[in-house]
Amino acid sequence: MRAAQGDGLWGPVAALWQKSGRALMVLSIGHQLFAAMVWATGQHRLLYLGQRAPEGVEGLDEAAMLWFLLSGVLFFMVGAVMDWGIRASGEPPPPWFSIFVVVFSAVMVILMPLSGFWAGLALGLVLLRAALGRARSPRS
Repeated sequence: MRAAQGDGLWGPVAALWQKSGRALMVLSIGHQLFAAMVWATGQHRLLYLGQRAPEGVEGLDEAAMLWFLLSGVLFFMVGAVMDWGIRASGEPPPPWFSIFVVVFSAVMVILMPLSGFWAGLALGLVLLRAALGRARSPRS
């Protein structure tokens, strides 16, 4: 956890990559709690963020809710594997993984600006910074 004097903004967040797997698991738990609240109140239309489901399409609200719930489980599993890999190796995920997280989150932010993918974008940038920093530093 070394942060050079000239790191600017990255100095305080230099070690966040070590907790990125756990952060993704916490985000997924929040995702599931939000889904449970939406399901319990019957406000499935919240998933469309102000848009209406197409007329004449039955079951779209329930399908969106199912995918919302399943994606939370998937994010938790990815976070658990990330946490295990980081703890086992002591290294951040490889740059290709970080680039994938950044690109995926950026595309999803463009498609759904009022979503939690902003957190994924921030996490991906922290991972990318850590991965590129590791790639440049000499290995012992």
